Amino acid sequence: MRYFTFIFIFMVIVNIQVFAQPDTLWTQTFGGEGWDFGSSIQQTTDCGYIIGGRINSSLVGGGMGPPDFNWTLWLTKTDINGDEEWSHVFNEKGWEQGGIAQQTNDGGYVITASDSDHHVALFKLVHQFALIDG
Repeated sequence: MRYFTFIFIFMVIVNIQVFAQPDTLWTQTFGGEGWDFGSSIQQTTDCGYIIGGRINSSLVGGGMGPPDFNWTLWLTKTDINGDEEWSHVFNEKGWEQGGIAQQTNDGGYVITASDSDHHVALFKLVHQFALIDG
């Protein structure tokens, strides 16, 4: 009986610790009204976050209706609390897939995209908005 009681108490304690729900520290939303999608998120070296995605919303002249597949790439940088530090909308429309972003070793950022003709693009940015050609 003692053995059973010990196992029962142990299982209750482990169950409470293992299945406890984590606390939400903060929640942020980004984008305009309409169809905006986040494709990736990565923590940056300054403990903030870089979010890559694609948008077809009021931010680029889209609307609340179904997407017309006139997507634009979108990159947003936040601080450690999720507050937006800067955001960049790429003017080139037609990138229907992608928005996968990563920070590079030199402190810049890369973001990928592809179009309906299966062309692939890689954009490299340094600091906030300086787009590097090439």
